[in-house]
Amino acid sequence: MKIFIFLILFPCTFLSAVPFNFAEYKFSSSFTDEKVSAYTGLRLNFPHLDLRSYVTLPATEYSVISDASSLQEYHALLNDLRWGAGVNAGGFTVKGGMNVYSASLSKLKNPSPSTSAYPLTKSSGITTGLKASLPALTSSVQDLSLYAAWTASSGNTFLSSEAAFFETGNLAANLTAMTDFSKYVSLKNSLTAASFTVSNTSYALRQAEASFTDRQCTAVLFETFFRTPPLRITLQEGIYQSPYAGKECTPVNMWIKASPSIYYGNFMINFSFFILPLSDRQPAAAPLTGLSSNICRTLEQYSVNPQFIISLDRKRTQYIRMGLHAIETFRTTATKTPVTLRTAKIRAGATYSSKAFDSVIDYYLSDILLEGTPPNKSSTPEKTHSFTLTSTLKTSLLKTEFKLNYKNCPPVTSGSVLKESFSAYLKTSFPVSGLTARAGAAVNYRSGKFYSGTVTAEASYTLRRKYFRTTLKAALILPL
Repeated sequence: MKIFIFLILFPCTFLSAVPFNFAEYKFSSSFTDEKVSAYTGLRLNFPHLDLRSYVTLPATEYSVISDASSLQEYHALLNDLRWGAGVNAGGFTVKGGMNVYSASLSKLKNPSPSTSAYPLTKSSGITTGLKASLPALTSSVQDLSLYAAWTASSGNTFLSSEAAFFETGNLAANLTAMTDFSKYVSLKNSLTAASFTVSNTSYALRQAEASFTDRQCTAVLFETFFRTPPLRITLQEGIYQSPYAGKECTPVNMWIKASPSIYYGNFMINFSFFILPLSDRQPAAAPLTGLSSNICRTLEQYSVNPQFIISLDRKRTQYIRMGLHAIETFRTTATKTPVTLRTAKIRAGATYSSKAFDSVIDYYLSDILLEGTPPNKSSTPEKTHSFTLTSTLKTSLLKTEFKLNYKNCPPVTSGSVLKESFSAYLKTSFPVSGLTARAGAAVNYRSGKFYSGTVTAEASYTLRRKYFRTTLKAALILPL
């Protein structure tokens, strides 16, 4: 609590003496019939300095809060302190604290390919580097780390280098170079290397007698992105030191992914190919272990995503966009005796967009078992049908969004039941005043009978002034 009092008084005391951009206070809470949870924190932003600090009130019963009688007792209810400070000047950036990392480092930590299969995805290349961000209001607690980056440009060439040092002894670094040959042709190359402690945290590995001793492992990721008017292609290759090295196993594992996209007029088609070569000397239960100790069990994945745009006026302010996304995956099960299953996902969608109105229709059929025999119920893919309709009405004073979703999961075994769920919500925001309200309900059924449900009501308020910003949010969630 003392740190928040200090952070509130600090800008007020030194505002006249120190160049200052703004102070931002955020508060978000959620209430149920029994408990309350909340996030809160403060951000101070200067021309070359950014300071942030946030805490969490975990889901706590109302009686526990009412029994607290002193400031120390209230303070004891808070946990997950997240803080960070960033300095930016002259092409150099330094960030310290509980930084959150993404982009290339996320791929090294968890190399499993995405299976979202959204049919209306717009291909925009790849985001490379370590991409450190200071903690946000709802971010989780991270290991303390120090991040440094340097960027420079010369003519049509852009260079960047990044490095991160973690309190746990982990390290990561990245070099990226991008060259614009013309307005429409560019090439980006990126090299990321990291060394993390990999731990044996999987029960499935112990069950399959494929445990290993915790050890420091190194991994390298090569990425290339080439862009021309008719073609965009992304190539990625990850090489990993195996935690099983020294146990008569393959000392190095790797994966390769290629994602080409072809454009022709109003037509676009995206492809994706992911391959994880297997070795007889590698445990079948652990094809590849990422730097976050997650097991990548996807051996192969292929996808195709054609899209077509119909313009309804010359300026393309009104258009219809249609797409289909199909994914085929070969994946091993997390069981005592691993089995390779061949599954598929198909997703189709269409959107109508204009200045005042948007509407999206989305149908999703996922986890279709094409080949293989699951060894048990928990490893059996649960085929799911999902339909979503989203409509948005936009004016200068008002934005209203309505969303409807229906999900259906047929029985996967003789002992399973039909699962159905319905959800709908209405969200209205007033951009000028900063007010947003949202109300909705979700209902779940089992074999046609009511199983569970919730009603949600939310409200938020955002205020922006020259030196002060604030966002306040409250949500009420009640069971049906």
